[in-house]
Amino acid sequence: MPPKNIKTLRDLIYWEYSKLIAGSAVNNRKNYGFVMHTFESLKEQKIHPSAILRENKKL
Repeated sequence: MPPKNIKTLRDLIYWEYSKLIAGSAVNNRKNYGFVMHTFESLKEQKIHPSAILRENKKL
């Protein structure tokens, strides 16, 4: 379940994407600290989903 500060569809997409990243990076989609940090980074545009996808393709 997303946190209560999810107010827009974009926020919900970033939240779900953050869980996918956590599953791949730390093998734990429920790692709230990692997910929240990633979510905030996506929301503040410090990281971009397209850059992460390109990086995964390189690996």
